[in-house]
Amino acid sequence: MGAAVFSDVPEHATVVGNPARVADENREANVYGGEVVRKEETSTDSVAEKYWEIFSSCFDGIDFNPVTFRFHDSGWDSIAQMLLISRLEEGFSISLKGRDSLKVKSYAAGLKLVKEKTGGSR
Repeated sequence: MGAAVFSDVPEHATVVGNPARVADENREANVYGGEVVRKEETSTDSVAEKYWEIFSSCFDGIDFNPVTFRFHDSGWDSIAQMLLISRLEEGFSISLKGRDSLKVKSYAAGLKLVKEKTGGSR
């Protein structure tokens, strides 16, 4: 699976890796699965990076675009949803029950929820 990079990457920047990162160390941001995250908000175990690792592991072997990939798209069925919720709960030591678990309908919505539950950094 290749890295997905979308808007907000500085012009002429080189982006490498999965999750995608701006290769130039002097740049101010990294890109994790389509979300630009300022360097001061990231570390090797940042919420965005860890979320990307967990999310992409649930859909291993499926070529997806994290910006447009949604629950009920091909490859993201109720079984994959339960796996994702379970891995997020375990990986971040959080509880996503009831309405919270229903909010995870896209990559961005899930990341937003995890950041809210963890206080944004872990």
